[in-house]
Amino acid sequence: MSALDKLRQMRNGADEQAMHRENYKKFIARFSEDEAKEYAESIRILFGKDDAAALALFEEGAYQTADQARESARSCWAVSAKEFY
Repeated sequence: MSALDKLRQMRNGADEQAMHRENYKKFIARFSEDEAKEYAESIRILFGKDDAAALALFEEGAYQTADQARESARSCWAVSAKEFY
C-alpha cells in the first residue's frame, strides 16, 4: 500500500469516527443532564479497553463480543440520528 493510500485510509477512518461522534451527540441531545452523564459513563466503559466490563453492561449472552456491542451502539446512534433529526 502506498503512502497516499495509507493517508486516504486514515482520513476515511477519521471521517467515520467523526460521523459516529456526531450521531452520538444527536442521540443524547434529548436526554436530561443526569441521563446524559449516566449514559456517557456507560459509553466510556463500552468503548474502553476492558472487553469484559463492556459486556457486563448488557444482559448475559446479549452479545458474544464487546466489538459486537460497540457496533450495535454505533448503529443505534445512526438510526436515531436519521429518525429524529
